[in-house]
Amino acid sequence: MVHYESHLIDLVHDRDLIIFDFDGVVSPDSPEFDMHRQRVGAEAALRMLKASFSDINLTLEEVIELNATLSGKDEVDYKGFCKHYGLDQDKWHHDFNDNLNVELAPPTQITAEHFEACPFQMAILSHANRGWIIRKLEKDGRRHFFPDDKIFALEDVDNYCKFNGTEAYCRVLEKLDVEPRRAIMVENQPRNLVSAHKLGIETILVAQKNGNGSKQYDHVDYVFPGATQFLESVTRVKPLARKFQPRKAGLQM
Repeated sequence: MVHYESHLIDLVHDRDLIIFDFDGVVSPDSPEFDMHRQRVGAEAALRMLKASFSDINLTLEEVIELNATLSGKDEVDYKGFCKHYGLDQDKWHHDFNDNLNVELAPPTQITAEHFEACPFQMAILSHANRGWIIRKLEKDGRRHFFPDDKIFALEDVDNYCKFNGTEAYCRVLEKLDVEPRRAIMVENQPRNLVSAHKLGIETILVAQKNGNGSKQYDHVDYVFPGATQFLESVTRVKPLARKFQPRKAGLQM
């Protein structure tokens, strides 16, 4: 069995870059904000429908139900919905992100001390747009940790999604001049780590949503309750809350 503390200490000396997902990792989720996101997504879709079809007469609830059928019940990107109605999904994406209310989003749990103590170069790779990432970082007082050239929103990687191949990761690594084996990716969605693992990036799953941490994934190297706990394991920042043990993905300790 892996000696976790030694391995994580090795990561500090072995890596040059840590890449954070944004929503669900740097910016935490909450049931209330998830409901807000769902409503804002439906509003954006309904606006586009009404602009394209004058006879559309749907409620927000009906749009949400249609998206669950056309895009999948767990999908919030309205990709299937936009394809079905011939709508511009990129336009929907920006409308959705630009209308999220940052005042309703829960504050980050990652303190300034955590980021300051991080021994790695830090970047963000997210499916959100740049405007939302910057607004939320500014609201949380964390913007200075991520200058413009360390933020990679969906439009910055030519709309390549992390779960659709290695291109998004390659864009980040090339721009920052870092080899895959010297990078770490922290994500809250297991499917987004498949391509990172293929490239040789160390993969960390933040398992605070959907019970992801209780499942076994060959492409996930380590599982943590949250990004703060991961950072506490590779820095000297003292834990803020209850004690925990990091574990190899899929193994119980």
